Amino acid sequence: MLVNTKHFHFGKNQLSGEIPSQLFSSNLNLIHLLLEDNKLTGSIPSSLGLVQTLEVV
Repeated sequence: MLVNTKHFHFGKNQLSGEIPSQLFSSNLNLIHLLLEDNKLTGSIPSSLGLVQTLEVV
């Protein structure tokens, strides 16, 4: 797991499919999550709510 990762900037990368729920956990130090302009489907994983340090989505 990428516990010490602070920034996920994956905008404009033509990512497709669903966002894996196992990507997020309560011990993740993520601050920024940027996924704009991709081809993602499905719902936002509820596990994203476990990330207490998240400031920008």
